Amino acid sequence: MPLSESTFTQRLLRSMRIRMPFAVVLKHNDAVTGGIPDFSVPLNGKTSWFEVKLMSNRLMFRPLQLAMLQRMRGDYVIWDTVKRQGCLLPAIDAPGVCASVVPYKELVDKIIAEVKR
Repeated sequence: MPLSESTFTQRLLRSMRIRMPFAVVLKHNDAVTGGIPDFSVPLNGKTSWFEVKLMSNRLMFRPLQLAMLQRMRGDYVIWDTVKRQGCLLPAIDAPGVCASVVPYKELVDKIIAEVKR
């Protein structure tokens, strides 16, 4: 069975919570309000916003979601289920090309670095 965006997000949030026990990692579930990012991490007076996307042939950057994430200065967490690697793409640069594609553990490291920045 192929990996779903929901399953990958759950795995990612579990990793974040283990690696950042001092932070609050919040999953946002709102099927009614469009454009709300998948999760956020408030830390030291700053909130980092993230939208998870699996690579596919369908429209990855939905206009409302992209506009909201850009206004929030958030990031896309993009994961390629075939190559098993991903990247962190600032929404302000989307749609665009990932500067560096890394394995899962390094992707989590990049997200944590962004939260701490």
